[in-house]
Amino acid sequence: MSTFLLSAPLWPVIARKAYQGYGRNTYPLMLYPAAGMALLTAVPAVLLLFLSLFTGLPSYFVTVVMDGSEMPGLVAIAYSLYGRFGLDDASE
Repeated sequence: MSTFLLSAPLWPVIARKAYQGYGRNTYPLMLYPAAGMALLTAVPAVLLLFLSLFTGLPSYFVTVVMDGSEMPGLVAIAYSLYGRFGLDDASE
């Protein structure tokens, strides 16, 4: 819980900066880091709070759901870095 309290103020700042980068450059791939950061940080934190406080699910299930919710965030960030995952080298 303490790591959530420490990291909660950081994820909106990082996501906002990525979104501002998109606004400055209008480069479509800049939206993916913003979405990825939200999916990596905000969604698992909200799931942790909701599932822990409002459901009677076992802690191992909550952990599996949280970890699974991070995967789309990692994919979004990887996509932003590598385009079509390195398949499109003509854009460089």
